Amino acid sequence: MDPAKYDLLYPPLFIYIISAPGIINIDLVFLPLFIADLLTPVILYKFLKNIFNEKIAKWGFILFIFSPLNKLYTGALFLNTY
Repeated sequence: MDPAKYDLLYPPLFIYIISAPGIINIDLVFLPLFIADLLTPVILYKFLKNIFNEKIAKWGFILFIFSPLNKLYTGALFLNTY
C-alpha cells in the first residue's frame, strides 16, 4: 500500500460538508471543522463511558483535550484551503 496515494483521503461528502458554509462566506469554510474539533472530546467521553466506566471516560476526555498532538494536528490545519 502506497501511503502517498492516501495522503489526502477524506471521508465521503467531506468537501460538500465543509464547502456548504462557504456559499455564504468563504471565511466560514472552517466552521464545520471547528465544530467537529469541539465535539470530538465529547464523543470520546460518551464512547469511553459506554465501553468502560466514568472514571476512564474522564481521564480519556482530559488526556484528549490536553494532548499536544491534538493541538497541532487539527482538521483545519490539514485542509489548507487558503
